[in-house]
Amino acid sequence: MDGKEHLLIAFQSFFDGSGGEKNMPRLTLAGMAADDSMWAEFDRGWNDILQSNDPPATYMHMREAMPLQGEFAGSKGWTNRKIYTLAYKLLKFMSEMDKTKFRQFMCTIDMDAYRKLELEGIRMDSAVEICSKCPETVLAWYVTKYPGIIQNLHFFFDQGEPFKEVFEKTWVANKNNVLGSHGADIFWGLLKTVTSADMRDYPALQAADMLAWSVNRDLTSTGDRPFKAWAHIMHQVVPTSGIIWDEERLRKQYEKN
Repeated sequence: MDGKEHLLIAFQSFFDGSGGEKNMPRLTLAGMAADDSMWAEFDRGWNDILQSNDPPATYMHMREAMPLQGEFAGSKGWTNRKIYTLAYKLLKFMSEMDKTKFRQFMCTIDMDAYRKLELEGIRMDSAVEICSKCPETVLAWYVTKYPGIIQNLHFFFDQGEPFKEVFEKTWVANKNNVLGSHGADIFWGLLKTVTSADMRDYPALQAADMLAWSVNRDLTSTGDRPFKAWAHIMHQVVPTSGIIWDEERLRKQYEKN
């Protein structure tokens, strides 16, 4: 507490993308946001589930888990049913977090629609730039949601994510903008760190990976494909903010250009 009895709050947010490969039908960036008081509890609970599972795992990564590769190879005792059971345990744990302090975010682009508009000559921001506005939504949620004095913010992106560089440039430009009538943007100035981290070391990045992967799975799968409805379930049990850039939304935003 400070001398005026206002709560000083520090935050960390974690972001992971899915679908960045060439010609993929969707590009998604997902994030997990909470204040620092939540993350120690989250890390402990998430890791306990992984380590006590049969078979145990050291991290969760959907692109390894679904094809039963790497950490989740069949030779280690993994099956599709066991992957689903583990994912369910992790999601149940997430659903039990304080919903006033824990929220997930996502932005996804229909890349088929995006490429269609490109062929029509419509000028747009790059797909990565569009999705890189997702952390700005997180920043707005922090600033408007929490009472007291926000002390600092720290944003972490999974290693190799192109969104990090784009968002970092926006952050630097805004926090150093002293030309406006109010000087540097105070909200952007609260953000102290934009950096990369290894998802294997951060359960929050693993949770963001699960959301990003599931959103793409939902929007690109048909029929009863496993995990088809997983994103919908995640939205129901964890507070969620998100946007889907389909053809209609892209046209509305960019055709005027």
